[in-house]
Amino acid sequence: MAVRRVGGARVTACRNVTIRSLTLGDDTPYRLGPIKGLGIPDVRDNDVERGHADGDVGQNDHYAPRQLLFQITIGPPDSPDVDTVWDNWDTLEVAWTKSNIDLPLTVTTGGRTWTFLGRPRGLVLDDTSISKGDPILRGQAAFKGLDPTRY
Repeated sequence: MAVRRVGGARVTACRNVTIRSLTLGDDTPYRLGPIKGLGIPDVRDNDVERGHADGDVGQNDHYAPRQLLFQITIGPPDSPDVDTVWDNWDTLEVAWTKSNIDLPLTVTTGGRTWTFLGRPRGLVLDDTSISKGDPILRGQAAFKGLDPTRY
């Protein structure tokens, strides 16, 4: 698994991602960039300072929700014409539509497969990626793992 830092954030090279029966990555028209959020989530502690007295009131520590961010590119050579690129984008938008129920997200990196339970949080098109005559679209998809565990 290739791990590197981009702008101070830890990112991981990815082979495949599957959500709602749509697979992105190798052998698909959807190319994946680095993934942010696969590492250990931050710990939330609920310790409260007592303010008027010494010490604090200890509470349970727990992991914060996991936020996964995916960079996705659609375009040549997998989708050679503009109409196909936009059709693939529409399919991607449906798969990443926000949900109010937990769904499985499967991520394969470097021979390892993990499943995260959570909710897709939508897809954002990078408007700067749209250029005349160049059928390439780029976007970012977000997934919120309310359960930070990877299975």
